[in-house]
Amino acid sequence: MAYQKPVQVAGVILKEGLDRKIKANIVSKLVKAEIQTYTLEDFGSEGALKVENVNELKKMGTDIVITVGGDGTLLRALRLLHDETPVLPINVGHRGILSEIKPEELDEAITKLKRGEYILDRRMRIAAKSNVKLPPATNEIYVVRRTHVGTPRFTIKIGEAHLNIRMDGVIVATPTGSTGHAYSLKGPVLQENLEAILVVPVSPLLNVPPIVIKPQLITIKADQHTDIVVDGQEVYPVEEGEVVICRYECAANLVRFKSFTFKQLFRMINQPALPLSA
Repeated sequence: MAYQKPVQVAGVILKEGLDRKIKANIVSKLVKAEIQTYTLEDFGSEGALKVENVNELKKMGTDIVITVGGDGTLLRALRLLHDETPVLPINVGHRGILSEIKPEELDEAITKLKRGEYILDRRMRIAAKSNVKLPPATNEIYVVRRTHVGTPRFTIKIGEAHLNIRMDGVIVATPTGSTGHAYSLKGPVLQENLEAILVVPVSPLLNVPPIVIKPQLITIKADQHTDIVVDGQEVYPVEEGEVVICRYECAANLVRFKSFTFKQLFRMINQPALPLSA
């Protein structure tokens, strides 16, 4: 294993509505391990320091950000982290397809973090440019019809190729996002570290299959007003003009303690993941 920077300073992002005892227990363990801990909530009684937002969190020189919740909490945190700060996702939700550990595994994880015994799982992200400022997406960007009167005509440009067809929308997904919304629309599952982008037409009037392309500019324009949905969580209206999607300059770094291939897929089908050969 290639050793990483030993963790001395950590920021913690907690799921809204999560039981405070669970939150306090995780924060307390970090503090007791002599890791300087910053949170967006007040846990002064546990020895953590409160900051107002993620920008303040990054100014504190955090070696790692720990998210506590489910995949949604992780995705929200990554949209706020525009750099490559390592993120350790702790799952207290349901499937936790993107997560690494559960709360009961935190003690062992802290020991490894302090020794630098962890792996950085780099995940490609994408970003859209339109008439509004948009955050980077770790899973997908969905350009979708806003109204349900008349099927809009979408024009998709990929290099010299143009696709012009009536449909409800188009999903542009990363390999990470191939197990998300794109998967529910019969898109293929991509290996997580693949350098590729998945384009999935949504309810096209003609039979247009999903396609996998190398990272490049994708331009999408519709003849009706559309919305951009980022990671299935944030919605931005597009009043006019094109939506340009490209690879985001900073990858997402997920903290792992073991290397596996198709980890997300195997979690989805409740099977053990396949370890990578040394």
